[in-house]
This record gives sequence, C-alpha cells and structure tokens, in this order.
Amino acid sequence: MLLRLNLPIPDRAFLQSQSQHFQSQNQTQTPLLFDFLEDQRTNSEIAIDFVYTGHANGVITINVAEADDSYRVATKELMNEPYRTLLGHFRHELGHFYWLRLQNNLPELKTFRTLFGDERLDYTSTMETFYQYGAAQNWQQRFISAYASSHPLEDWAETWAHYLHISETLETACSFDLITSDEMAGEFHHWLSTWMKFSVMLNALNRSMGMSDPYPFVISEPVKQKLQFIDSWVKDANPLC
Repeated sequence: MLLRLNLPIPDRAFLQSQSQHFQSQNQTQTPLLFDFLEDQRTNSEIAIDFVYTGHANGVITINVAEADDSYRVATKELMNEPYRTLLGHFRHELGHFYWLRLQNNLPELKTFRTLFGDERLDYTSTMETFYQYGAAQNWQQRFISAYASSHPLEDWAETWAHYLHISETLETACSFDLITSDEMAGEFHHWLSTWMKFSVMLNALNRSMGMSDPYPFVISEPVKQKLQFIDSWVKDANPLC
C-alpha cells in the first residue's frame, strides 16, 4: 500500500546516500524500522516487564501479543474499543512515522494545526487526562475515534490509519470488480463517496453472517477535512522532503 501511494520507505542506505540533501535543508531524517517484542505478561522468561506498541524516532514497536486473537480481543473489550487489529496498529504507528516528514514543512504544519490542533500540547499530561476522564465530550462530531481526541498527534495517526484502511479496502474491492478503477482512484470527494457507500454494504454483509461491523465508524465533516488534508499531502509528498 505504501508503495502504491508512492510514499517513501527510507532505509539507512537511502538516508546515507541523501545525507547532503538533508543537511542543506536543515532536516533530520530517520529510517523506518520495526521491533517485534514480547514481555513478561505473555512470557515469564522475558526480561522486559511491559512492551508498549508505539513509535519513537523512526522505530515502530509492536507487542507480539497483539497477534494473539484472545489477547487482542480481551484488550479491545477492556479498552472499550470498537476496532483493534494488528494491521490497525501498523497503520496508526506509520502515521506517527510520516508525521516526522510533515513537520518539516511550515505551510503544511500551519494547516495541520488548524485541522488537528497544536501538536506542541504536553503529550504526557493530555494522555493522563484522557485515560483518567475518557474521551472529549461529543468526540464523534470532530474525531474518527475516541482515542483520536486524546492529543493532536494521536488524531493525526488515527486519521492516517483510516486513510490507509479506506485506500487498501477500495483497492481490494476494485481487484474483485466490486467497484471500478475510476471509483477507487477518483478525486477525493468522489473517492470518499465511494467508500461511504461501500462501507455500508461491507457492514451489511457482515451482519448477514451474524458478525460485527468491520467498519464501525462515522466520518463527520471535520474528519472528512482531515482525510482530505492527508490525501493531498500523500499525493504531493516528495521522497526527499
């Protein structure tokens, strides 16, 4: 999916080859790396007490327990989440990684703050408030998920994940001739309209099998604007920016 969207996936060799360019632009670039770790909650022989799934400085860490259905479903219920998948974790954390590229562009950063809020808000205190008091009141009107209301950077990552959810699912639907290539690759509003119709069908099919909705989300007008910003950024992204 990242390759189809022409998003850069930098490794150390690429960054070394472009180091002079980054220095001239006063930019700090990091490779995209993954750590799959286990902790004592699932393996008593492991030294690490607790592994958080997250992103830091280009490294995406995934707790391998998230690949276990029983663990993931139990955590989903505990956190009162409508959706939790291993793929969803990957896409969310990739949002944090690509944020490192967006923050280098001042005009885009200004637009980001208008839509998502000021990312300079103290992250620790806002997250503590979220976990203590819950999501912002009426969060459904402005955010794609309750967690997105916790901090502007989490709003970005959650919305980014949904952009990838939609893109990938429509691409799959197109490959099975459920939608046309024009519907999948049209301009943003047409693309999103296709998704709104398709997701209704997708949910209805699951309900026919007695299963929960695969896409239990409402895309409000503010979320549409955030998705459109991501869509524009992706289409304009320069591998060296």
